[in-house]
Amino acid sequence: MYKTISILAYRLDVYDVALMYHDFLMTTYSGGIIEVSYDSGSYFKSEISKKNTKAANAGAKDKRLFRQRKKKQYLQIMEEKSFTSYAKTAEYIKLNIDTDESPTYRTVEKWLSEADKGDFS
Repeated sequence: MYKTISILAYRLDVYDVALMYHDFLMTTYSGGIIEVSYDSGSYFKSEISKKNTKAANAGAKDKRLFRQRKKKQYLQIMEEKSFTSYAKTAEYIKLNIDTDESPTYRTVEKWLSEADKGDFS
């Protein structure tokens, strides 16, 4: 019963309950026969770290794809409007295309420079 509760709690991401029942099971079942020692804290820290890394990478991928799309769009505008400087192009984009606060004028100018040099990352 303790094993089942521990597994269920783990699958529901309730690690402290899973650990508590696992510890109780190990102590009750085999603690008197053999010495059981493990660092459960570091195990769960590493599991949480893996999940957080996975979530961070997913968010970074979305941002990277957005940045690539914008760089291509800005470079296309620069070529279509025959602008010769990044500053003039960025000014046009901020006044007419991306009028929101984000991305900023400096970001648009930086992305234009990078895209013009072939960096679409």
